[in-house]
Parts: sequence; structure tokens; C-alpha cells
Amino acid sequence: MGYAVKVDTNGTLPERVEALLASSGADAFGIDCKAPAGAYAALTGSSDPEVAEKVYASIRLAMASGAELDVRTTVHRSLLDEGALEIMFDELREAGVKQWTLQQYNPVEVIDEELSKEETFSDAELVRIARRFGPGVRVRGLSGRIVETV
Repeated sequence: MGYAVKVDTNGTLPERVEALLASSGADAFGIDCKAPAGAYAALTGSSDPEVAEKVYASIRLAMASGAELDVRTTVHRSLLDEGALEIMFDELREAGVKQWTLQQYNPVEVIDEELSKEETFSDAELVRIARRFGPGVRVRGLSGRIVETV
């Protein structure tokens, strides 16, 4: 990858992102964006009603720093349907995000075993969704590799 310092985070502590930028000069960030802003707390089980705003604050800090940014969303059909993904796409574009990675849910070491029993999107379905959104959306398949960049 060639990065001096890459930070992977769920983005819920923007003050730490800011401190890392000041102290380490991080040049790459991977930030998880888990849900549309209006459903973030409910979907993630967070008791913080401002959790989505904090994630977006972290995204803005990373973008303002000039660091490479990979905003990624792990997708499972029972948690995020196409409509939710469309809302997220619009919210991320409005925030200025240029690159978004839809990553396939991988049922390894999961918290909710029931989720693994439910059908989710195939890699091909995620590719179709990414193509519908257009440039700047890519798909990381079950293999962990990027299978499509739009």
C-alpha cells in the first residue's frame, strides 16, 4: 500500500481522529459507515444519538487532511436493503466522499449467528448496485478482494 500510517476506525471518536492527524500525520484512513444517518444508532445498537454525526465528522477530518480515504460499508440484505444503500450513497456524496466500498458480509466470527443463516446479496448483486450508483463505488467480495470498481 505504501502508507506511512494508515488508520482503520469506526469513526465514532472524531477527537481521536483529530489527535492522530496532529501526532502521526496519518496518510490513509479506512472508516466504516454502517448505516444511513437516520438509522445509524438503531442499526448499530449505539446509545449515542449523535453517533452518525460523529462518524461524518471523522470522515470530514480525514478528507480535510488530504489523506487517502476508504469509506466502507459491510452489506447484509437483512440490515441494509437497496433503498438504505441509496440513501447512504446520497449522504456520502453530499459529505464530499469520492470513493465508497461496499463490502460483502462474511459470516466468520460473527456476533449474531442468526444473521449468518439469512440470505444476503451475492457479489454479482452488489456489483449491479454499485454500477447503478456510478463512479466511485467499488465492491469487495467474499474473497476480500475488490471485484468491481465503477
